[in-house]
Amino acid sequence: CSYASINGVPSCANNYLLNEIMRKKWGREDVVVGTDCGAINNMIAYNHYAKDAEDAVVKTLTGGADMELGDAFFTTDGTLLSVLKSGALNESYVDTSLYRVLHKRFITGQFDPINATRYTTYGLESINSTASQQISFEAALQGLVLLKNDNSSLPLKKGIKLAVVGPHSVSTNGLLSDYAGDQQCFVGYDCITPIGTTLTKSNTGGSTTVVKGVDIDTADASRIPDAIAAVKMADAVVLCLGINHTIEHEGIDRTSITLPGLQESFAQQVFTAAAARGTPVVLLLVNGGMLGIDNLIQPSNAIVEAFYPNVIGSHAIAQTLFGDYNRFGKMPVTMYKTAFQNQCELTDFKMQPHGTCPGRTYRYIKDSVLFKFGFGLSYTDFDLSCSTSSINIPFTVKCTVTNLDTARPGDEVVMVYHNVSSEIRKSVTHPVPLESLVDFQRFSLGPKESASYSFVMDETAFMLTNSAGDSVLYPGQHTLSFSRGHGDVPSFAVTVTKDDFLK
Repeated sequence: CSYASINGVPSCANNYLLNEIMRKKWGREDVVVGTDCGAINNMIAYNHYAKDAEDAVVKTLTGGADMELGDAFFTTDGTLLSVLKSGALNESYVDTSLYRVLHKRFITGQFDPINATRYTTYGLESINSTASQQISFEAALQGLVLLKNDNSSLPLKKGIKLAVVGPHSVSTNGLLSDYAGDQQCFVGYDCITPIGTTLTKSNTGGSTTVVKGVDIDTADASRIPDAIAAVKMADAVVLCLGINHTIEHEGIDRTSITLPGLQESFAQQVFTAAAARGTPVVLLLVNGGMLGIDNLIQPSNAIVEAFYPNVIGSHAIAQTLFGDYNRFGKMPVTMYKTAFQNQCELTDFKMQPHGTCPGRTYRYIKDSVLFKFGFGLSYTDFDLSCSTSSINIPFTVKCTVTNLDTARPGDEVVMVYHNVSSEIRKSVTHPVPLESLVDFQRFSLGPKESASYSFVMDETAFMLTNSAGDSVLYPGQHTLSFSRGHGDVPSFAVTVTKDDFLK
């Protein structure tokens, strides 16, 4: 359970959330809940939900948590023993939590003979294996999102004069996500290759100059002239911008979604220098939380969102930018305009439009955004056609995707969205999403290759969530839309009748 409070009650002491919803409503009586590190102490020192340590321990165990992390109230501190002796806590709560914890340990074999468990059979050959590296590489390839590609600026041609500039051109640990301990190198971050280095390697027969120009978040402008000089000599520029763990991390929250430090002003200098000689600029973003890049979209010839691409991600980036791979994915989040940060309060979790807030996420926002959830391009063009003979639930739609390119393979992702009619919206008293993603399928296709997939939608695809958190199937007209994130969107009307409730 996290540090957050839900309706004023910390999640680690929230009987409604942990017991009533998770264990009773969801039928997960066996779930073991551990507190996040220091969450019990937070109830005393920060949100003041508990008056002292004894009160915090009682509220944690009666609220549904079983184990503590980061504190010692349950163990060496003696607080748990104290509240048991005083009668402030009934011992049955300890018995219940102990049962759940030991039950999980028994079923995972932790009390079996050492040689009888599969966990002891893993050797050093399982660590950083070739298979694991390939999975990481595939994840990085499929996690890249092509947001813009004017005049086929990508893929880059090999053998060119390339300038790689920006703070993430030389990043190592800055390419890792927040909890990347299992990915780290044996010594520091020396096993992680910077993006500038992998681009240099991929640019066979050419010359590559790597100059970071500016830091992630400082006012040091001393290296900008060297970076601009490299831009002025280049046939193409890769501008590597973004954020890292000094900007967003556990315990470090951003106060702005704009690029920190000198990055945006540096970018404008790069655009100006490149435009003077007609040099295309590829904007490569490395980040976890979304960035407001309103002023960088128009002057960029191509934009790739890389997120935090993992320990082997720089190789996937370089080989993709030079066209060795074309495995792009779709945006898993919405990229808002910079103004959004002042329209919606961070502490206001209401999703639908209200006040100055235009709504949150693709499901509710009514304003235009920089790049919408599900958007994503490819180096190749695809055709999507869908058909159905269904009239009832389960509703089956067969979609065929064709790679129209005569030479280049590529991936395409088809997403299925559900929405309901205005009549249904008017008949309910709870918020209704504009649309909801209910299924998706990735296609990997060779040149001129086609593949088909049948999406089978049962009643759960047509349900809405009411104010009590229950999934409800409403009679009336529903719509299923099949999207590649851009282009034509085949849609099918589905009429839900009372007969569908009896299945």
